[in-house]
Amino acid sequence: LMRVTMPTPGGDVQLRQFTANYESLGIVIDFLVERPPFDQFPTGKLIPAVKRQIARRHHVCAFRGEALVGYSGWLATTLESGRRWLEGKGELEPVSSERYGAAALTIVCADGRPIMRMLIRAMRDHLPGVRVFFRREYAGGGRPPRARTVLNATGIIGSRGR
Repeated sequence: LMRVTMPTPGGDVQLRQFTANYESLGIVIDFLVERPPFDQFPTGKLIPAVKRQIARRHHVCAFRGEALVGYSGWLATTLESGRRWLEGKGELEPVSSERYGAAALTIVCADGRPIMRMLIRAMRDHLPGVRVFFRREYAGGGRPPRARTVLNATGIIGSRGR
């Protein structure tokens, strides 16, 4: 993933990936646990998921200056596992990056809609031709979860002039 800088109403945002180390893990966890719904997630599930995403470079981060303002991470999986997870009939089964036929977008957190859209677009550009599963659960439980799957088209980050 190349570093890309994009303008937003709040100032320029740079998209990049973390180096796999404990400092990176701590920065992401600190960012997530201060924001709903992740502030309610059990750390025993959240920390291993983020650690795996960073180690395998299955993530995209958004920075305004040196401040983290967004994070998205995915899990390499199979089509069957993704479908079961989407339907609420099973847990995601991780597979090696060489063997996966699908990805599940498991964590998206951003300080604003424009940043969230950039993160999702960057993830899709990073995974051309891969089916991506995602479930959106809302903070507070006031709205029912939303589940979808999309087949990514090939693209280049930043090519849309936004």
